Amino acid sequence: MTHRAVILAVDPGARAGWRVRSPERVGYGVAETHAQRCEAVLMAKTEALRLGLPLVIIAEAWTRFGKWGAAQMAGTAAQWGRWQVAIDETHLETMPKIGRAKAYCGVVRVQSDVWYRALIAGPGRCTTKRPQRLLNAQARAGIADPDIAVATCIAEWATLSPLVGKRLPVAFRTVAARGQTRRARPPTRRSTPAYAPLVDARRSKQGGIP
Repeated sequence: MTHRAVILAVDPGARAGWRVRSPERVGYGVAETHAQRCEAVLMAKTEALRLGLPLVIIAEAWTRFGKWGAAQMAGTAAQWGRWQVAIDETHLETMPKIGRAKAYCGVVRVQSDVWYRALIAGPGRCTTKRPQRLLNAQARAGIADPDIAVATCIAEWATLSPLVGKRLPVAFRTVAARGQTRRARPPTRRSTPAYAPLVDARRSKQGGIP
């Protein structure tokens, strides 16, 4: 069972892949302009309002490693800043409440290693280089475009992640995420993982939500 929410997953960049995932339909695309970024956010907002579900945005985050210098880190931060402008201009905070809970649950940033280990590599240190990671993401998502494939994987990770569940109203979280929030016990070596990769995720050839 996955979180009952509308998820907008974003792989920020000059050519940014994005994916809107809801319990009923999906939409995806690439955003290179401000208008395209706003269109993706508005699609997610419209779907959340249609279904009466909370909306959460998941965006990939980065840390400085390898050959990444200050200029490259600044560039990636600027690309995410453009998405923040689109989010602000779409006025998600004005969405009607769902009962007593806010409909817009904010932004969750996820390191690439986190979703990659959860869906593809498994636990432990991940040493796979970026070109191979993209190929693996494309195979996992069943999508040829690497940017959309990464966004699709991020959306899949988010549907079961306790980190995302904490942002959602309790009634919309997975059972595992609800239990983790109530007990809040420190993890042990023998702890059962709070979530596992999806096994039979349904694929959609649809290019967007009508």
